[in-house]
Amino acid sequence: MALPVFVKVIPTWGGASPAVSGSYTPGGAGNSLFFLAASGGGNSIAFLMTGSASSGFNDLATLSPTGGGTRTLIDCPSCAAGAQTFTINDQIANFDNVFEGIEYSGVGTITNAALTNVANPGTGVGAILGASIVVPTGSLLLACCYEGTSAETITNTSGTSRGSSASNPIYNWVEYTGAGSAIQPAFTTSANGTLTYLVAQFILSPPVGVHYLTKWLPFRWAAAMRSLQQGINNVGNRQQNRLALAAAAITQANGAATWAKWRVGKTSTLDTNALLLDVPLVPGFVPPVGTVDDGT
Repeated sequence: MALPVFVKVIPTWGGASPAVSGSYTPGGAGNSLFFLAASGGGNSIAFLMTGSASSGFNDLATLSPTGGGTRTLIDCPSCAAGAQTFTINDQIANFDNVFEGIEYSGVGTITNAALTNVANPGTGVGAILGASIVVPTGSLLLACCYEGTSAETITNTSGTSRGSSASNPIYNWVEYTGAGSAIQPAFTTSANGTLTYLVAQFILSPPVGVHYLTKWLPFRWAAAMRSLQQGINNVGNRQQNRLALAAAAITQANGAATWAKWRVGKTSTLDTNALLLDVPLVPGFVPPVGTVDDGT
Protein backbone atom coordinates (compact mmCIF):
# COMPACT_ATOMS: atom_id res chain seq x y z
CA MET A 1 0.00 0.00 0.00
CA ALA A 2 1.87 3.08 -1.28
CA LEU A 3 2.02 6.21 0.83
CA PRO A 4 0.83 9.58 -0.51
CA VAL A 5 3.71 11.34 -2.27
CA PHE A 6 4.94 14.92 -1.78
CA VAL A 7 4.88 16.85 -5.07
CA LYS A 8 5.87 20.46 -4.31
CA VAL A 9 5.23 23.48 -2.14
CA ILE A 10 2.70 26.01 -3.43
CA PRO A 11 4.08 29.58 -3.50
CA THR A 12 2.98 32.17 -0.95
CA TRP A 13 0.67 34.93 -2.10
CA GLY A 14 -0.17 37.98 -0.02
CA GLY A 15 -1.70 41.44 -0.25
CA ALA A 16 -4.44 43.72 0.93
CA SER A 17 -7.85 42.21 1.48
CA PRO A 18 -10.41 41.32 0.46
CA ALA A 19 -9.04 39.18 -2.42
CA VAL A 20 -5.58 37.82 -3.16
CA SER A 21 -4.76 35.73 -6.25
CA GLY A 22 -1.84 33.67 -7.49
CA SER A 23 -0.99 31.44 -10.45
CA TYR A 24 0.03 27.83 -9.91
CA THR A 25 0.49 24.77 -12.11
CA PRO A 26 -0.19 21.50 -10.24
CA GLY A 27 2.11 18.55 -10.78
CA GLY A 28 -0.71 16.41 -12.14
CA ALA A 29 -4.45 15.98 -12.47
CA GLY A 30 -6.15 14.43 -9.45
CA ASN A 31 -3.51 15.58 -6.98
CA SER A 32 -4.55 17.11 -3.65
CA LEU A 33 -3.78 20.74 -2.84
CA PHE A 34 -3.70 22.13 0.69
CA PHE A 35 -3.74 25.84 1.54
CA LEU A 36 -3.16 27.63 4.83
CA ALA A 37 -4.95 30.98 4.74
CA ALA A 38 -4.46 33.87 7.18
CA SER A 39 -6.34 37.13 7.56
CA GLY A 40 -5.84 39.98 10.03
CA GLY A 41 -9.53 40.78 9.86
CA GLY A 42 -12.35 39.65 12.11
CA ASN A 43 -12.75 36.34 13.89
CA SER A 44 -14.21 33.26 12.21
CA ILE A 45 -14.06 34.68 8.69
CA ALA A 46 -15.61 32.53 5.96
CA PHE A 47 -12.89 32.46 3.30
CA LEU A 48 -14.00 32.08 -0.31
CA MET A 49 -11.48 29.98 -2.28
CA THR A 50 -11.67 29.53 -6.04
CA GLY A 51 -9.48 28.01 -8.76
CA SER A 52 -9.91 28.54 -12.47
CA ALA A 53 -9.76 24.84 -13.36
CA SER A 54 -9.88 22.90 -10.11
CA SER A 55 -12.43 20.89 -8.18
CA GLY A 56 -14.25 22.27 -5.18
CA PHE A 57 -12.63 23.37 -1.93
CA ASN A 58 -13.27 22.29 1.66
CA ASP A 59 -12.53 24.07 4.94
CA LEU A 60 -10.77 21.43 7.03
CA ALA A 61 -10.29 23.54 10.18
CA THR A 62 -10.63 27.17 11.30
CA LEU A 63 -9.14 29.02 14.27
CA SER A 64 -9.28 32.61 15.54
CA PRO A 65 -5.99 33.31 17.33
CA THR A 66 -5.54 35.53 20.37
CA GLY A 67 -5.49 39.14 19.20
CA GLY A 68 -7.97 38.60 16.36
CA GLY A 69 -7.93 37.42 12.79
CA THR A 70 -8.68 34.04 11.26
CA ARG A 71 -6.58 31.06 10.20
CA THR A 72 -8.12 28.39 7.97
CA LEU A 73 -6.85 25.13 6.51
CA ILE A 74 -8.39 24.53 3.07
CA ASP A 75 -8.08 21.59 0.70
CA CYS A 76 -8.76 20.89 -2.94
CA PRO A 77 -8.97 17.07 -2.87
CA SER A 78 -8.63 16.55 -6.62
CA CYS A 79 -7.21 19.27 -8.81
CA ALA A 80 -7.16 19.64 -12.57
CA ALA A 81 -3.99 19.78 -14.63
CA GLY A 82 -2.57 22.94 -16.17
CA ALA A 83 -1.91 26.48 -15.01
CA GLN A 84 -4.59 27.83 -12.71
CA THR A 85 -5.37 31.03 -10.88
CA PHE A 86 -6.27 30.56 -7.23
CA THR A 87 -8.03 33.36 -5.38
CA ILE A 88 -8.81 33.66 -1.70
CA ASN A 89 -11.25 36.25 -0.41
CA ASP A 90 -11.77 37.02 3.28
CA GLN A 91 -14.58 39.48 2.42
CA ILE A 92 -13.11 42.20 4.65
CA ALA A 93 -11.36 45.27 3.26
CA ASN A 94 -8.11 46.82 4.49
CA PHE A 95 -6.56 43.80 6.18
CA ASP A 96 -3.55 41.74 5.17
CA ASN A 97 -4.43 38.42 3.57
CA VAL A 98 -1.92 35.65 2.74
CA PHE A 99 -2.06 32.02 1.74
CA GLU A 100 0.46 29.29 0.92
CA GLY A 101 0.26 25.57 0.57
CA ILE A 102 1.52 22.17 -0.49
CA GLU A 103 0.64 19.48 -3.05
CA TYR A 104 0.48 15.67 -2.69
CA SER A 105 -0.43 12.83 -5.01
CA GLY A 106 -1.94 9.46 -4.14
CA VAL A 107 -4.26 10.77 -1.40
CA GLY A 108 -7.35 8.73 -0.62
CA THR A 109 -8.62 10.32 2.60
CA ILE A 110 -7.86 13.44 4.63
CA THR A 111 -8.67 13.16 8.32
CA ASN A 112 -8.00 14.59 11.78
CA ALA A 113 -7.39 18.16 10.62
CA ALA A 114 -6.52 20.51 13.49
CA LEU A 115 -5.15 23.99 14.13
CA THR A 116 -3.28 24.79 17.35
CA ASN A 117 -2.28 28.24 18.64
CA VAL A 118 0.98 28.32 20.61
CA ALA A 119 1.59 31.62 22.40
CA ASN A 120 4.95 32.63 23.93
CA PRO A 121 6.67 29.25 23.43
CA GLY A 122 10.19 30.57 23.91
CA THR A 123 13.12 29.40 21.81
CA GLY A 124 13.69 26.01 23.41
CA VAL A 125 14.03 22.97 21.18
CA GLY A 126 10.62 21.59 20.26
CA ALA A 127 8.77 24.22 22.30
CA ILE A 128 6.11 24.78 19.61
CA LEU A 129 3.84 21.76 19.81
CA GLY A 130 0.91 20.63 17.70
CA ALA A 131 -1.70 18.10 18.75
CA SER A 132 -0.67 14.53 19.57
CA ILE A 133 -2.45 12.04 17.31
CA VAL A 134 -2.16 8.32 16.53
CA VAL A 135 -1.09 7.98 12.90
CA PRO A 136 -1.96 4.60 11.35
CA THR A 137 0.64 2.52 9.57
CA GLY A 138 0.40 3.34 5.88
CA SER A 139 -0.60 6.97 6.48
CA LEU A 140 1.24 10.28 6.77
CA LEU A 141 0.85 13.12 9.24
CA LEU A 142 1.46 16.48 7.58
CA ALA A 143 2.08 19.52 9.79
CA CYS A 144 2.91 23.17 9.13
CA CYS A 145 4.20 25.68 11.66
CA TYR A 146 3.34 29.26 10.63
CA GLU A 147 4.13 32.75 11.92
CA GLY A 148 3.42 35.82 9.84
CA THR A 149 5.04 38.86 11.39
CA SER A 150 8.76 38.44 11.98
CA ALA A 151 12.09 37.28 10.54
CA GLU A 152 13.18 33.94 11.95
CA THR A 153 13.77 30.32 11.08
CA ILE A 154 11.37 27.56 12.12
CA THR A 155 12.88 24.07 12.26
CA ASN A 156 11.40 20.64 13.01
CA THR A 157 12.71 18.23 15.65
CA SER A 158 11.71 15.10 13.70
CA GLY A 159 10.02 14.12 10.47
CA THR A 160 11.00 15.35 7.00
CA SER A 161 10.78 19.03 6.09
CA ARG A 162 9.03 19.44 2.74
CA GLY A 163 9.50 23.20 2.39
CA SER A 164 10.10 26.25 4.54
CA SER A 165 10.47 30.02 4.44
CA ALA A 166 12.47 32.34 6.73
CA SER A 167 10.83 35.54 5.45
CA ASN A 168 7.32 36.81 6.02
CA PRO A 169 5.31 34.63 6.21
CA ILE A 170 7.55 32.16 8.02
CA TYR A 171 6.56 28.49 7.74
CA ASN A 172 7.83 24.92 7.73
CA TRP A 173 5.90 21.98 6.25
CA VAL A 174 6.88 18.63 7.80
CA GLU A 175 5.90 15.07 6.90
CA TYR A 176 5.77 12.23 9.46
CA THR A 177 5.37 8.54 8.54
CA GLY A 178 2.77 6.70 10.60
CA ALA A 179 3.56 3.51 12.49
CA GLY A 180 0.36 3.02 14.48
CA SER A 181 1.59 5.15 17.39
CA ALA A 182 1.11 8.75 18.54
CA ILE A 183 3.01 11.57 16.86
CA GLN A 184 3.13 15.15 18.12
CA PRO A 185 4.55 17.75 15.72
CA ALA A 186 7.28 19.82 17.41
CA PHE A 187 9.02 22.92 16.09
CA THR A 188 11.70 25.34 17.22
CA THR A 189 11.98 29.04 16.44
CA SER A 190 15.37 30.71 16.13
CA ALA A 191 14.09 33.99 17.65
CA ASN A 192 11.02 35.88 18.86
CA GLY A 193 9.69 33.18 21.15
CA THR A 194 7.22 35.69 22.60
CA LEU A 195 5.03 35.63 19.47
CA THR A 196 2.04 33.42 18.68
CA TYR A 197 2.60 30.48 16.33
CA LEU A 198 0.11 28.32 14.46
CA VAL A 199 0.49 24.58 13.91
CA ALA A 200 -1.77 23.13 11.23
CA GLN A 201 -1.91 19.36 10.80
CA PHE A 202 -3.86 16.55 9.15
CA ILE A 203 -3.50 12.87 8.25
CA LEU A 204 -3.19 11.70 4.64
CA SER A 205 -4.04 8.10 3.79
CA PRO A 206 -3.83 6.32 0.42
CA PRO A 207 -6.91 5.06 -1.37
CA VAL A 208 -8.12 1.78 0.10
CA GLY A 209 -8.21 -0.87 -2.60
CA VAL A 210 -10.70 -3.70 -2.93
CA HIS A 211 -10.32 -5.86 0.14
CA TYR A 212 -11.74 -9.22 0.97
CA LEU A 213 -12.98 -7.81 4.29
CA THR A 214 -16.53 -6.53 4.50
CA LYS A 215 -16.67 -2.90 5.62
CA TRP A 216 -17.96 -2.40 9.20
CA LEU A 217 -17.66 -5.82 10.78
CA PRO A 218 -19.22 -6.45 14.22
CA PHE A 219 -16.65 -5.97 16.97
CA ARG A 220 -16.81 -9.58 18.20
CA TRP A 221 -15.75 -10.83 14.73
CA ALA A 222 -13.13 -8.17 14.13
CA ALA A 223 -11.52 -8.60 17.56
CA ALA A 224 -10.93 -12.31 16.87
CA MET A 225 -9.01 -11.65 13.65
CA ARG A 226 -5.28 -12.33 13.58
CA SER A 227 -4.84 -9.04 11.70
CA LEU A 228 -5.80 -7.21 14.91
CA GLN A 229 -3.80 -9.45 17.24
CA GLN A 230 -0.34 -8.46 16.01
CA GLY A 231 2.09 -5.53 16.26
CA ILE A 232 0.87 -2.68 18.44
CA ASN A 233 -2.42 -4.50 19.03
CA ASN A 234 -0.65 -7.42 20.73
CA VAL A 235 -0.56 -6.21 24.34
CA GLY A 236 -0.70 -9.61 26.04
CA ASN A 237 -3.00 -12.60 25.68
CA ARG A 238 -6.05 -12.64 23.40
CA GLN A 239 -8.38 -11.41 26.12
CA GLN A 240 -6.08 -8.51 26.95
CA ASN A 241 -5.84 -7.65 23.26
CA ARG A 242 -9.63 -7.69 23.00
CA LEU A 243 -10.07 -5.39 26.01
CA ALA A 244 -7.47 -2.93 24.74
CA LEU A 245 -9.08 -2.88 21.27
CA ALA A 246 -12.52 -2.38 22.82
CA ALA A 247 -11.34 0.64 24.82
CA ALA A 248 -9.76 2.23 21.74
CA ALA A 249 -12.79 1.46 19.57
CA ILE A 250 -15.24 2.98 22.07
CA THR A 251 -13.16 6.17 22.20
CA GLN A 252 -13.05 6.24 18.39
CA ALA A 253 -16.80 5.62 18.02
CA ASN A 254 -17.55 8.44 20.44
CA GLY A 255 -15.18 10.77 18.56
CA ALA A 256 -13.99 10.85 14.95
CA ALA A 257 -15.71 7.52 14.07
CA THR A 258 -13.18 6.92 11.28
CA TRP A 259 -12.61 3.22 11.94
CA ALA A 260 -15.16 2.43 14.67
CA LYS A 261 -18.79 3.47 15.00
CA TRP A 262 -21.98 2.53 16.80
CA ARG A 263 -24.83 0.64 15.20
CA VAL A 264 -27.76 2.81 14.17
CA GLY A 265 -29.65 3.93 17.25
CA LYS A 266 -26.75 3.27 19.62
CA THR A 267 -24.56 6.11 20.93
CA SER A 268 -22.02 6.59 23.73
CA THR A 269 -22.48 3.08 25.05
CA LEU A 270 -20.04 0.62 26.59
CA ASP A 271 -21.74 -2.35 24.89
CA THR A 272 -19.25 -3.82 22.41
CA ASN A 273 -22.12 -5.74 20.77
CA ALA A 274 -23.18 -2.36 19.36
CA LEU A 275 -19.72 -1.60 17.91
CA LEU A 276 -18.77 -1.86 14.24
CA LEU A 277 -15.16 -1.73 12.97
CA ASP A 278 -13.77 -0.86 9.54
CA VAL A 279 -10.97 -3.39 10.03
CA PRO A 280 -8.35 -2.24 7.46
CA LEU A 281 -8.46 1.27 8.94
CA VAL A 282 -7.87 0.16 12.54
CA PRO A 283 -4.44 1.47 13.69
CA GLY A 284 -1.93 -1.38 13.62
CA PHE A 285 -3.98 -3.56 11.24
CA VAL A 286 -1.73 -6.18 9.58
CA PRO A 287 -3.10 -7.18 6.15
CA PRO A 288 -3.24 -10.94 5.53
CA VAL A 289 -0.78 -12.18 2.92
CA GLY A 290 -2.33 -12.17 -0.55
CA THR A 291 -4.69 -9.21 -0.07
CA VAL A 292 -4.26 -5.95 -1.97
CA ASP A 293 -3.15 -4.16 1.18
CA ASP A 294 -0.27 -6.40 2.23
CA GLY A 295 2.31 -4.77 -0.08
CA THR A 296 2.89 -7.95 -2.11
